[in-house]
Amino acid sequence: MSNGMWNVIAPIAMFLFIATIFGLVGWGWWTSRKEGRNREQLKELIHFATQRGWSYTEFAKKKRGRYFTGKVAERVRVYDIPVYDFIAGTFRGRSFRCFEKRSRSVSSDGPDSTLFQVTFEVDLPMTAPITTIGRRRPLDTLGSLFFSAEKVVELGDPAFDEAFRVISHDEEFARHVLTSGLAQFLVADPRAPHEPLLFKGKALSTTYRARLRVEQVDAKLNYLCDVLDHLPTQG
Repeated sequence: MSNGMWNVIAPIAMFLFIATIFGLVGWGWWTSRKEGRNREQLKELIHFATQRGWSYTEFAKKKRGRYFTGKVAERVRVYDIPVYDFIAGTFRGRSFRCFEKRSRSVSSDGPDSTLFQVTFEVDLPMTAPITTIGRRRPLDTLGSLFFSAEKVVELGDPAFDEAFRVISHDEEFARHVLTSGLAQFLVADPRAPHEPLLFKGKALSTTYRARLRVEQVDAKLNYLCDVLDHLPTQG
């Protein structure tokens, strides 16, 4: 790339990056005020989990791919953010976990400044390098220019490549997973643009900003299990 072209692209990339950061902060602040959950809804969530035969723990920590709860969690020292409302069990024959992460917003010091993030994850039949699949965004490509460990993967399928952006630490893995029929499934399924996917280690997950609620559980787990149904068969 010539110096002249780079001098044009660099300021644009920086502007887009800064605008995105401010947008995310603003969205997080708005979401934290909009999304609430009262005590009755929490009781409903706990009752729902126990009725299904799942475990519920108020607090958990993750270390080396394992989650620890109860008094064990209190002794585990980790740098990851602790998780809350931790539910674990089996759904459609697959082990899963779902939980909240909570962090403080830089936009406010008041009681509404806590940001809530919900994650649902199910076990994978293989160990996966870090790979994300989500709705296509312009900064995904720019990010790959600055972070060499990550590579934008395009399949050559216009319908998929125009709708989704795949970023992976292992291009071969990403192509193998997607060409098994997963790409066609994601293009056809109306849920896919709204459910970003993360393959990492032994888990497939989706994460979004909200509170963990009963009405989300089956929908999120069904989607993740549908994705797993379209992965290549393990030899």
